[in-house]
Formats: sequence, C-alpha cells, structure tokens
Amino acid sequence: MVSLHNVKRIGAEFYGLEHLDSARSSSREAKPINLFPKLSRFVLEDMESLEEWSNAMVPSNSSSSIKVFPNLQYLAIERLPSLAVLPGMENLTSLEELEIRRCGIVFTLLERLTIFSDDPGCWAKGLQYLANLCELELGGFSDNLDYFPWPDSITKDDGDSAKQHFFSLEKLELFGWPKITSLPDQIQHHSTLTILEIREFEGLEVLPKWIGSLQNLREVCVGNCTNLKQLPSAEAIQHLTSLNLLYIADCPLLAERCTKGSGEKWPKIACIPLIDTD
Repeated sequence: MVSLHNVKRIGAEFYGLEHLDSARSSSREAKPINLFPKLSRFVLEDMESLEEWSNAMVPSNSSSSIKVFPNLQYLAIERLPSLAVLPGMENLTSLEELEIRRCGIVFTLLERLTIFSDDPGCWAKGLQYLANLCELELGGFSDNLDYFPWPDSITKDDGDSAKQHFFSLEKLELFGWPKITSLPDQIQHHSTLTILEIREFEGLEVLPKWIGSLQNLREVCVGNCTNLKQLPSAEAIQHLTSLNLLYIADCPLLAERCTKGSGEKWPKIACIPLIDTD
C-alpha cells in the first residue's frame, strides 16, 4: 500500500471482517479465521495521514479466533510520519525481516524485534518506547561504520539524570563487523538483561568492565569474535552472581585462555557453573 495520502486508519474494512459470514460466526464449532494466509510480503509506504493500524477484531457474536498474516516473511514500514498505533506483532511467527524507515512509530505491544539494515538512521526514532520489548536482535549495518548504532534508549530528564527505556528487555543479540572495536556503552544501563549474545565482532579484543553491572545475566554467548582475547576484570565477573552459562564459539584466542584447568583466564571464570568453549 503506497501513497494513499488520505487514509487515516487501517481497520475492519482492510481485514474484511465486516463481511464475516453470520452463520459461520454463530457456529458452535467456530474455526480459526486466517486472514491473508498466502501473503509473504507487505509494504506500507508514503502515507502521510495514516495515524492508526489497528488489530483485527472478530465480531462480538463470534467465538472464532483470528490469525493475521500467518506466512508473512517481510514487512516494510516507511515514511509514515503520523502513525502512532500499530497492531500487536507477537503472532507474526513467520516474520523474518522488518524494515522501519523515517517513521515516528510507537510499538506499544511488540515483545520481540529483529532489525538488520544498512541504514542505522531508519529505526532509531521511537524504538526507545518499546516498553514491552523482551528480545532485541540488531545487526547488518554498513561495514563502513566504525561504531555500533544504538537506539536512543537513554535520555536526560529535567533533573539531568538518566531515564531508561526498554524496561522489559531480557535478551539482546548483536551482530557486528570488522571495524567495530567496542560494544555500545548504553547496554550497561539495561539491568533487566538475562541473556547477552555477541557475534561477529572481529575487531573486538576486550569485553568491557561494565558487563559486571548486568547482575541479572544468566547467559553470555560470544561467537565469531576472532580477535577477542580478554574477558572483563575478575571483579566484574564476581558481580555476575546469576551467571550460569558462558559459551565461547569460534573465538580461538579467548577459548585458549579459558581452557579448563590450564587456561590463563580459567581461575577468573571457574566459578561459572557451565562453560563451553566449543
């Protein structure tokens, strides 16, 4: 749907629910309703008046359940400056790629989000207001960047103290590239994290000390970081009292130093219940 400038709302008419067969809706054995069952790609673009894209709701006299876009793999939302309401996306179980560009969007119900984009500016605005977001996966940004873009998750209030968003974030997975030599410092503020996965940061040599501030971490997984050779300080690791798993894959320098019994860094991590160096 492109350049429909007068459309303000996507609702029941879009889903076709106002035409739901009355006999079907009153059936004692109401079957699930699948809307757009074969659609694999959906694009909303250049609709300057669009304010709301609402959830599909069954009529009040129906006991059917609804599943929308069961096979949707690609969703693009671009240049929708007025959009403030989106449907819940937790049922988009086939979604592989979500692109967001130049939108003032508030994803109020989204719990899991994966963004791979070569444009780091396409998703920063509004992403910090995902209050229910539990899992976030980021990567695929331009290899020419020498820093890892991060959504504006820490702002300053009038008292000049940090205000944190992403209140529910539990799992964070980052995919880097060779030019990146450090992780985003903003991660240290997300004390709700329980799982941290770091992959393909080939320029990273040392894990930062601030990881010790993530005291709810249960799992740390590091993969394909070929130049990584240093863990955080012993003091930082001692603060990770909930850490149950340290997984190291395809990080030869670090794996050698963390070899059970003989590795240089083994005494530092021996307190972790499960250590897998691949």
